[in-house]
Amino acid sequence: MGRGPAVLSGPSVDGVALVLALAGLVGCSGDAGLPDPPVPIDPATTGDGSDTADTAAPPTPTVDADQDGYTIEQGDCDDQDPSAYPGAAEDLTDGVDDDCDGLIDDASVDQLVEGDLIITEIMARPRLGSGLEGEWFEVINRSGVRIDLEGLTLTDSDGRWDTVVDHLALEDEDLAVFAASDDTALNGGLVPDHVYIGLQLHDGGGTLILGPEGFSLDAVTWTTVHDWPESEGASMSLWHHATTHGDNDYGTNWCDATSTFGDGDLGTPGQENDNCVLLDDNDGDKFNGAEDCDDDDPDVNPDAQEIWYDGVDQDCSEGSDYDADGDGHDAQDQLPDGDDCDDSDPAIHPGATDVPADGIDQDCDGEP
Repeated sequence: MGRGPAVLSGPSVDGVALVLALAGLVGCSGDAGLPDPPVPIDPATTGDGSDTADTAAPPTPTVDADQDGYTIEQGDCDDQDPSAYPGAAEDLTDGVDDDCDGLIDDASVDQLVEGDLIITEIMARPRLGSGLEGEWFEVINRSGVRIDLEGLTLTDSDGRWDTVVDHLALEDEDLAVFAASDDTALNGGLVPDHVYIGLQLHDGGGTLILGPEGFSLDAVTWTTVHDWPESEGASMSLWHHATTHGDNDYGTNWCDATSTFGDGDLGTPGQENDNCVLLDDNDGDKFNGAEDCDDDDPDVNPDAQEIWYDGVDQDCSEGSDYDADGDGHDAQDQLPDGDDCDDSDPAIHPGATDVPADGIDQDCDGEP
């Protein structure tokens, strides 16, 4: 009598019984004793061949949270502010890095106007250093704000040019030095802020132009005549009272540097220029006769501190030396004909409106 299939029923059915029953079925097959064939792996299943979907989390999708067209991965420095992203116009007053360049409230070179950068020193004839690699020049920021010099183009008289391609911050009234080499063994011993490629400053005369491409912020053309200094081993140094981009067009506003730097050439790269000894500055106070009201006294010039009541116009203001408060009335305790009863307060003088009952004699009539 043949044996029928095993029947599993009742409370004895459990995992063990199921395994034993399946084993009995395998024993009755025609391939008894042979291993089962491998199960093909479905590409849609996980790597272990199971039918369970891969549970690994997918990469976080790139998000532009502020909808300004840039993600954090694309350089957005504040993905919660739609006005801050690479290339945005920098607001110079908001305390925010609007253009995501790593600098806060900095003007880009295309925001500058003529005269915001001024060429202040030029080394065109280095004595030390290795030929052209000893050339350099210096500029000052006169814009009133911090500048990022990235994008500034430098052009020489032959049309050769170089562009600043990296961020270079320059604070207001600070100086930046541009040089042909940053190797101190070749450039005379200075440390530049930017190294240009290809420019030549020309021993014997040349031109240097600053600006974004197609626009001049400042330009200087120097020659061997018309009072331009160009001594070998000395930089051409702009007189510190020549403060505009037009002032540096004239050789009379330049002089040979006298301070030693680096390996021994003369110049002040990155530092305040030497005082120029002007032909018509008799007292050496850096002011010529057209500005100096006493060119025989170095303590008298437009930059001098006024000493009141000594009879000398130290600051060349042409005002009375006995009217310290500038109200048009001389101090009554300094001159016999003085009528100002309080020369420290411009609101107190004869003719001023007297405020009743305040205890002050505004009109100097002797009655508070």
